[in-house]
Amino acid sequence: MASNTVAVQGDNVDLTITSGADFGPVSAFLTDVDDDPVDLTGATVTAVMQLVGSRGPVIALTAVIATPATAGELSFSLTAAQTA
Repeated sequence: MASNTVAVQGDNVDLTITSGADFGPVSAFLTDVDDDPVDLTGATVTAVMQLVGSRGPVIALTAVIATPATAGELSFSLTAAQTA
């Protein structure tokens, strides 16, 4: 069975998620070109996922922004039902 992994390649984030298993929470820190934290005050961060090569359903999720929002930290997780 494959294990859950997160890999960043340039602007892309590749996730390997075991089908039918909980995933996360995964935390990320967003920084600007000067490597300073992005101020997420008042922001909503969303993402969509789909199995590579699939035309199946798209999974949408909303990230949780950590406090203080000025630190640029967010996290997200998926339930077993979402990864099934």
